[in-house]
Amino acid sequence: FGRMRVRSYNPEPLEPVATALWPIPPGAPTAVLHEDHVLGPTPETYMLGPGEGNVHELFALEDCAFFDVVVPPYDAAQGRACTYYALMSGSMASGHRPYLGAQRLGRL
Repeated sequence: FGRMRVRSYNPEPLEPVATALWPIPPGAPTAVLHEDHVLGPTPETYMLGPGEGNVHELFALEDCAFFDVVVPPYDAAQGRACTYYALMSGSMASGHRPYLGAQRLGRL
């Protein structure tokens, strides 16, 4: 029930270039927008995979519920850590592609 918004990003392998308009710390991970999708109010199945859209954020647009299935489960020892990031504001154009910076907050 309810509606939610899912924004997913792909990690960007290129080394970003800091500018006066987009100051980022050295080595900060970056990502490009993969999808911006609204789910609901009818039940929907939505999948994010390890190759595309795996960095994601969820927004409740109204009261809603979701069921998250993680397969295989998170396991840092196996290279499948769950890492939390906070998106930083600002953007930069390189070949007219939007960029978003992220700052690591923690890991599970």
